[in-house]
Amino acid sequence: ARRLVHADNAPPTVVILSPAIDETVSGSVTIRAWVTDPFLQDYSLTATSMTGGASISIFTGVLGGTNIIGGIWNTTGLTGAYVLHLSANDATGRSSTNSIRVRVDNTPGEIISLTANDFNPDAAIQNRADIRYRVSETGRIDLAIWNRAGSVLRRLSIDEPIETVSGVRLWDGRADNGSSA
Repeated sequence: ARRLVHADNAPPTVVILSPAIDETVSGSVTIRAWVTDPFLQDYSLTATSMTGGASISIFTGVLGGTNIIGGIWNTTGLTGAYVLHLSANDATGRSSTNSIRVRVDNTPGEIISLTANDFNPDAAIQNRADIRYRVSETGRIDLAIWNRAGSVLRRLSIDEPIETVSGVRLWDGRADNGSSA
């Protein structure tokens, strides 16, 4: 009788595709990775704070072949430097790990000042507010006006790229639907 024997002399190949090395992340972070091995047994992705503490499991799985894998890492409440570790094991006992460092910054921006005329929908003057803001670093910004109940009245910018850490946006006193706020 003939037997077919497969030789596996290589450990799994593992690569974290995103986020990038030393990238600053916040909120819900999409993580993508590549894992390949013809005899892949399992894989896992964890995050560990560089200041210590327990590892956070982001995703695990069992599959074979070549695969793009991914998951969501909820960084809410986290801050500082973290190391993402992607590990894989194959059926022959070989393993591989790929690690990258990321910076988690969930520091909210702040409104520095709000200068406004008295808003009066019947007034002949133009209602306007100057909203000055400051954020921790350049990147993208969402800026909105909320009412006292916590509902968004007006979105002034959505995922807008900014090149400076402070700026001014003008608000005309109107809600997104055009009505007077």
